[in-house]
Amino acid sequence: MFRSAAWDGDAEARSAEALTPILEAAQVATRTATGRDGLLAHERWIPHVTVAYSTAVQPAAEIIEALGRHLPEREVTINSVSLVVQDGPENLWDWRTVAEIPLGAGIGES
Repeated sequence: MFRSAAWDGDAEARSAEALTPILEAAQVATRTATGRDGLLAHERWIPHVTVAYSTAVQPAAEIIEALGRHLPEREVTINSVSLVVQDGPENLWDWRTVAEIPLGAGIGES
C-alpha cells in the first residue's frame, strides 16, 4: 500500500518491512556485479513512488491545490527490480537501465 501523509511528491510504501527482502537481494546483486556495496542515500530506507519532479523554483500552493494534500491508498504488485546507472546532479538525473530482474519466477522461468 502506498500513502502520503502530506503532499511532497512521494507516496510512502507501507510496510517497508515487506520490501526489505527485495532491498537486501538488490544490495547483494549490486555487490556481486560491481564489487561495491549498494549504499542507501539515507540512513532510514523509505520505499516510495515518486509522482512528479519539478526543477523550477516556484510556489507549491497551485500544485498542491491541483493534486490535493493526500493520495488515496493503492495496492501495487512489484513484478521486477531494475538495476540502473544514475548520472548527474539530482535535478538532472539520467537513468540508464543495466538489468531488469523479474520477481516471483524460479531460476530459468519467466
